Amino acid sequence: MCRPSTKPRLAHSSRLDAVSFLGGSTAAALAPAPAPVEPPRNDTASSRLECASLGFVDGLHTDRFRGITYIDRATVDRLIEPHNALTRSSRLVPEQSHGRTVGVRLFGIRPDTILGRLGFANGDLLRTINGLDVASPERTLEAYAKLREASVFLVLVERQGVPRLLEFRLC
Repeated sequence: MCRPSTKPRLAHSSRLDAVSFLGGSTAAALAPAPAPVEPPRNDTASSRLECASLGFVDGLHTDRFRGITYIDRATVDRLIEPHNALTRSSRLVPEQSHGRTVGVRLFGIRPDTILGRLGFANGDLLRTINGLDVASPERTLEAYAKLREASVFLVLVERQGVPRLLEFRLC
């Protein structure tokens, strides 16, 4: 016959953790709020060393094990210049939900295009870049201005209803 254990078991529910004992009592404690996602600090010396050891193909290197894509700055400059192949090969459409814009839907993304090689897929919903909202053209321009000097980009996309974080590091 088994005796009830008095060993605590932890049950997680959002911010409230409940510790219950099989003997019957329950104690509750407020769990700390999850920390906001911050991009890693830019350590230029180690970043340069890390980038120098990578084999770039067309300005990109993807470390699938770590989930990081490294991009050289010249490739980024080509991507963001007006009237480039990126804007000709893809379509960005504002996505609305309940009467408000919630992000930008990406269309025309093929695996062999630069966006496909960066990890984006046709139909992805772009939500944020480094925590900055890109739901409208004005907010996208604001984000662009703030991110010009960034060397790490954390991009939140929603693919088939599932949130996904893409990490990019500039070399």
